[in-house]
Amino acid sequence: MQVVYVVDNRFSQFAEKHETVFTVSSFIDLVSKEPNGERLNVILGQGVDQAGLQTLIDRYAATPKMIEIVFGAKRPKATYFDAHKHKSRNIVVSLAERVSDQEFLMDLYFDGDNEFFDDHMSGQHIQGMGITEAGRQAFLAVTEQYCLPAGKRHYFVIHRMETEFKAFVFPIDAYARYFIVSENRGSKGNVSIEARIEIWQAEVLCAVCQVSFTAFEVSWINNREHAAAQNVLSARTEQLTRTLLAA
Repeated sequence: MQVVYVVDNRFSQFAEKHETVFTVSSFIDLVSKEPNGERLNVILGQGVDQAGLQTLIDRYAATPKMIEIVFGAKRPKATYFDAHKHKSRNIVVSLAERVSDQEFLMDLYFDGDNEFFDDHMSGQHIQGMGITEAGRQAFLAVTEQYCLPAGKRHYFVIHRMETEFKAFVFPIDAYARYFIVSENRGSKGNVSIEARIEIWQAEVLCAVCQVSFTAFEVSWINNREHAAAQNVLSARTEQLTRTLLAA
């Protein structure tokens, strides 16, 4: 029995440097050339869809029955309503699984066509902004699923967000642990939360994100946002007018 990892083609630098790691393309090329002499147990890495890879194995592998996909993300990918992303490729967390009143678990999903890799992908690891975005989507998903009433749209205002990076995260399976540190509910339907998000891979703590935010009902925050924008425009126009008159 041999264990191999298969990752999206985007993570070719990672695959090239490790003999047990293949991109989807290189893996299918390998197994289509000759029959497998031993069983291959495939671990799904980031950006690889299980059903899609299985279809390729069934179609092209010389001995598809000798290849078994044995591990992948356990939790379904979050939706637009949970992660506030219109494009599925930019959603990087799963739906949250409740462990206790204050703790939740989520798998990480990094699509090869994710917005953070589109213009910058260097080295073998997932870049820091992708990990920070995982922390952001984690608090959105948990709050939308468990802390807010269904059927109402909310707007999130981040007060503070700090990420400490402790180790590289590579494009294989990883997960987030989300802890609610404090929760306060206001009279206008708003919810203020302080949370800690931990990113784990291979039993190693890779990053810690501390965040403080408030979720407001959209109908209430829209008026406040418009008033604030109007004040900024008026103040800036007055500044520019004074500058032009003084010139």
